[in-house]
Amino acid sequence: MCDGDLHELGEVLGVPYSRTFLLMEDGEASFYVLTSEVKRQTKVLVSNRTAAACILAELPRYQRNVRRALKDLTRATKKNMSLVVPFENFARAYRLFTTYRVITRIIGYEHELPRAFLWKVGKLRLDFKNSWTEIRSELEKVWETLARKYHVPKEAIKSLTAQEFLEGLRTKNFQKAVKLHKERQKRTVVYRDARGERILTDKKADQFIQKELGRLRVREVRELRGTIACRGTARGSVKIISNPKGVRVRERFILVTSMTTPEFVPLLKYADAIVTDEGGLTSHAAIISREMKIPCVIGTRFATRVLKNGDRVEVDAERGVVKKL
Repeated sequence: MCDGDLHELGEVLGVPYSRTFLLMEDGEASFYVLTSEVKRQTKVLVSNRTAAACILAELPRYQRNVRRALKDLTRATKKNMSLVVPFENFARAYRLFTTYRVITRIIGYEHELPRAFLWKVGKLRLDFKNSWTEIRSELEKVWETLARKYHVPKEAIKSLTAQEFLEGLRTKNFQKAVKLHKERQKRTVVYRDARGERILTDKKADQFIQKELGRLRVREVRELRGTIACRGTARGSVKIISNPKGVRVRERFILVTSMTTPEFVPLLKYADAIVTDEGGLTSHAAIISREMKIPCVIGTRFATRVLKNGDRVEVDAERGVVKKL
């Protein structure tokens, strides 16, 4: 997916990222790109809505292609065939498909676009997210089969990059994955630019993060501001959820998260309001909150870092303000 942001995104949109990095720690991942390049991408898409509509119209084709490639990969896995070519074909289709997570997201950063257009793009993003979730679920079965075949933990296989995974397929040996998984369970940075990919762990990862993000300080605040996704107001106790898998709730709460995905939907019937760090008006949180009529403030940037579980807050989605009580 991140490889695609340096290559396939350029094919589809004309403005790829020049460099990206993925920070993984404590089971969570944060993805960083240059703000200036996001602004350029947004300008390309919103300056000509006809051209943007033509780009968006390609999503169903890429969707079909990635599903076809996944079917071939799954079939080859079940028949114990070589997976090198099926995986390469799938990876290419997947990278093109996942460019739409960028395209459908950044259109939502432009608040002056007609609401009907934003709503249409939001629906496409929701469709993309649902398909993406289903594809990842199918991939889990592939990883499980390979883990049994090569006698390694599934999580070890999942910790590999695409190139490392291909090396394992070619050599028919995934023992290296076990060692790499142990190294990458701590703070890990996956950095990509035109020269290739670097993976940093431990002290090297800390040094890189200090250099790139050391200036980003989150000061103690009583109030956060964001974009109104669905109007309304609510008061309640904060529950910060990064991964909804296995989470059980039976009491009303204010959901605070980096971003929502389709897996969050069962929890939302207990949410009096939604607050996110990320996202624009086409984000999953924005679309689903409007459908479920839940007050929602998106794009606060720091909600998950400023607020804590149990904090009492007021979410004023009439003004786009989240206030500690």
